[in-house]
Amino acid sequence: MNVLYISYDGILDPVGQSQVIPYLSGLIKKGASITLISFEKKDKLKSKYATSVQSDLITTGIKWIPLRYHKKPIIAATSFDIVQGLLVGLLITWRDSIKIIHARGYITGLIALFIKKLTKVSFIFDMRGFWADEKADAGTWSSHSIIYRLTKYLERVFICGSDEIVVLTKKARKTIQDKFERNHVSVIPCCVDLELFKPCLSDNSNLNLPPGRFIVTYLGSVGTFYRFDEIVHFYSLLREEIPEAFFLAITNNDLPLISETLSHYSIESNNYLITSVVHPEVPTILKQSTISLIFYHRPLSGVGCCPIKFGESLSCGVPVVINSGIGDCDQIVQKERVGVVIGKYTEDAYKEAIKSIQELLKEGNTLRERCRKVAEMYFPLDVGEQRYWEIYRRLRNPKGSPIPSL
Repeated sequence: MNVLYISYDGILDPVGQSQVIPYLSGLIKKGASITLISFEKKDKLKSKYATSVQSDLITTGIKWIPLRYHKKPIIAATSFDIVQGLLVGLLITWRDSIKIIHARGYITGLIALFIKKLTKVSFIFDMRGFWADEKADAGTWSSHSIIYRLTKYLERVFICGSDEIVVLTKKARKTIQDKFERNHVSVIPCCVDLELFKPCLSDNSNLNLPPGRFIVTYLGSVGTFYRFDEIVHFYSLLREEIPEAFFLAITNNDLPLISETLSHYSIESNNYLITSVVHPEVPTILKQSTISLIFYHRPLSGVGCCPIKFGESLSCGVPVVINSGIGDCDQIVQKERVGVVIGKYTEDAYKEAIKSIQELLKEGNTLRERCRKVAEMYFPLDVGEQRYWEIYRRLRNPKGSPIPSL
C-alpha cells in the first residue's frame, strides 16, 4: 500500500511531532509504505534536532523528503511552495507507484488535487478544520476579502473532489454532510500518545517548579485567536482566591508578548515561568500542573476545532478550563466532569468558573484518574491509527465494507 503523505506543517514543529509522525509510525507497522513530504523552516532544518528526527524516521521506515517552507512575500512564497510540492509529488507518485495521496491541510490539498487529476490516484483531504474561517477568526483575513472567498471556494472543490474527508469533530462532520451530502467523512480528533503523556506527580524535569504550588498551565502558541490576554486575566482573578497560584507558560512563540501581558496584569516574575521545550519534553512538565487553561476566540471556525493540548492535558490527569464553542470539547468536559466550560469572557464568568474548578479539585486523585480515563476513551493514538488504516484499506478496495462511525 504505497502512500504519499503531504504536510504543510513541518514535522520539526510541535504539531508535526504530535499529529503527523505518531500516526505514520503506526501505519508503517500495519503495512503501509509511506513517503512523507513536509515543508520545513530553514533554521530548523539546520538544527541538530533535524538530524535526530531524520535518524528516527529512517529507523521507523518513513521516507522523508523535507522541502523548504517560504513565508514572504506571502503570495509568491506560497505559490513557490505549491509548485515545488507538485513537482516533487508527481515525481514520487510516478516513481513509487503511489496509490493514495494523503494531504494534511488546504495548501497540500491543492497539490494533491492536481496530482489526482494527472495520475488518477485516490485523494484523502485531511482538512483539520475550516482554514479560511480560522484566518478570519485570527484577524489575518477579512471574511469579505478575495483571499477568504477564494479559499472557501477551494474548500468546496476539495470536499467534492476528494475520495475521503477527515475532520476533527463530529460537529464538523455534520456541517459537511448537511451542506455537501458527502458520505465518506471520517472523524479523527487530535489523538495523543498515551505512553508519552501520562499522569505522574513526580518532577523529573529541569524546571525546578516551586513545590506545593497551585500550578496554572498554558500550553501552546499565543496571539491571533488564542486569547492569551484573557488567560492572564483569568489567572489574575484566580490568584485573588488562591494566592499561591503559579503561572506556567509552555510555548515556542512570542515570548515577549507573554511577558508584556503578565506585566500588564501586575504578575510578579517570581509567580510565573515561561519555557520552550521540544514536544517529547512537554509531558514531564505538563503532568505537574493543577489545571490547564484553553481559551480561543473562534466564532467562525470553532465547530471544526480540536485543540491538541486538550487531549494532552487530560492524558496527564490535568483538568481543563476551556471556553465554549470549541468543537466537541463542551460536551466532553460537561458530560465527563473533567473541567469547567466558560461561556463568556467576563469577570463574573471567570469568578464562577474559579468556584467550580475549586469544587471539582476537591476530588483530588479521583479527578486526575477520571481525566486520564476520558483521554483513553476519546483520544487514544491507536484508535486514530486504526481509523486511518481503515480509510486506506477502503480506498484500495472501494467495493469493501463501509467504515463504521467513530
